[in-house]
Amino acid sequence: MADFRYDPNESPNPAAWLALAEDQRIAAVRAYHHRGGYTHPPLHVTIHAIVENQAADPDLPVATVLARLQREGLTRHDAIHAVGALLAESLYERLDDTALPGEAANRRYFNALETLTAKSWLSQGGAEPERSSRSDEPPGPARAGRNDPCPCGSGRKYKKCCGAARQMSTRSAQRREWDDAIAALIHFAHRSEFADFLAAAADAFLDRAAEDLEDCAYADEPSAEQSDMAILLWSLYDVEVEPDACLVDLFLSRKSRTLTASQREFLDGMRDTRMRLFEVLRVYPEEGLDLRDLLDGTTVRVRERLGTTQIVRWDVIAGRVRQSPGPAMFEGCLYLYPREAKARMLRDLRRLRRQAPSEPAFMRALPLWFHWRWVELTLMRPGPTLVTAEGEPVHLTRSLFKVVDRGRLEGALDAAADLRRDGATWIWLESASERLLGSFRLEDDRLSVETFSRNRDRRACQLVRSLADDSVQYEGTAISDPASDAHERDSGVAESDDVQAEAIVKEFYERHYREWLNTPVPALNDRTPRQAAADGRSRPRLIELLKLMENSAARAQQRGGDPYDVSQLWSALGLRRPE
Repeated sequence: MADFRYDPNESPNPAAWLALAEDQRIAAVRAYHHRGGYTHPPLHVTIHAIVENQAADPDLPVATVLARLQREGLTRHDAIHAVGALLAESLYERLDDTALPGEAANRRYFNALETLTAKSWLSQGGAEPERSSRSDEPPGPARAGRNDPCPCGSGRKYKKCCGAARQMSTRSAQRREWDDAIAALIHFAHRSEFADFLAAAADAFLDRAAEDLEDCAYADEPSAEQSDMAILLWSLYDVEVEPDACLVDLFLSRKSRTLTASQREFLDGMRDTRMRLFEVLRVYPEEGLDLRDLLDGTTVRVRERLGTTQIVRWDVIAGRVRQSPGPAMFEGCLYLYPREAKARMLRDLRRLRRQAPSEPAFMRALPLWFHWRWVELTLMRPGPTLVTAEGEPVHLTRSLFKVVDRGRLEGALDAAADLRRDGATWIWLESASERLLGSFRLEDDRLSVETFSRNRDRRACQLVRSLADDSVQYEGTAISDPASDAHERDSGVAESDDVQAEAIVKEFYERHYREWLNTPVPALNDRTPRQAAADGRSRPRLIELLKLMENSAARAQQRGGDPYDVSQLWSALGLRRPE
């Protein structure tokens, strides 16, 4: 570190820059500004360092954007401020709008970088940063007007930089007042007296990954910025900087006189918040969510706008709900987990609670646990894949044959050892295990062959041809992927048969779920859904399965699919559907 001298107008060697510890990079940026006699808020210096981190990453477009902005006339330093302003907007949106973590927020940020130009930057107030304010005590956000230069020294207007939260037309004056309180708390937390504490908290947060991630390497996490935000919030509200006091407690005790009554009430509410695991009971688009706390069973309605466009019923989410002052709202990071992970997460949380030395210690550990569990379940593992007993991907298939000689065809199907007749339907069973493989159904002048995988469909069609090739004529195959609700057609079906293909798939789903009610299900300990509905011990498993099916259907509809309405299965099983 002693030999590293940083100059933002000269691109640092990426390997040398990344070899520095994060606190060394921040110190190098701060030292540059101090050499020029300029003292900037810690947030400005931190964002400056993050942009350099991104520029040193060959997998990100930031270095290319900086080079382009320089060709358009900006100094490299100004280009860093231009990129940093967009980064600040992205971070504030995630913090204040409780945007869902994941690739969507990253794409929005990178798309903004693609459209960023020197001209647009200068037209919005971009200027050489050192021509802004010099102050040993950086002014808080409340001291700057919306169109004034940002006190952080970036040269952009305040509303386009640290005050990005104020751009939202839907934000009330009260919300803006609370945003100022959060910003003041963050400035307070970055005082030199807390430097060692923040470094230790970050180390503890990252070290926890080794305990919580089973087969994953946290260094490969594709959302480092989400980790930075989680570390910041954990450090502010959960970690004790001294006995029985977190940073928010110290801030309120020392700076209470600088805050309005509304700001004090808001931060009082924030210090009472804890990360919790919720199940989504109902979604009110553009308004909010009804949630059930999975640890204590209580319910709460939260006001939430952005999340309602991405969350569906029965989702499992973790977040920090501030209930006072009302109305209840999410604050900070919001995590969305696969629905099928609910049982395992609850089991692990209960074990963690039993092992914790105290309930407060358990609650303080939850933000780390929720973050790294989200990394493991959503970023580092592929989504679940439906497979048959043979290990093949599940596809719902229906092949059609035109019947030429019905009598001869029926005789051939009756004589087949693996087929059992039930009226106009022949059930296809595996000889050794009696496993259901599919069905053959006569419908007027058509033979419909239905299976659960492409390979089974090929085998079934070969069976038909071997039994009665001269009694039928193959017409085509419709295939549906239940995971994505996407439909395909074999080359045997003409493109003009779209309506027929959709009708085939719909009919297949309706028949499949009618038969499913009386089919043994492994997830129900090989009971049929009807048996499970009548058994008090099996009924909770069935309810969980129905919720998972509804959740998957809602996700498919969100992607533009037209899934089967599984909600009608509740009444078919004599169960009251939760409302």
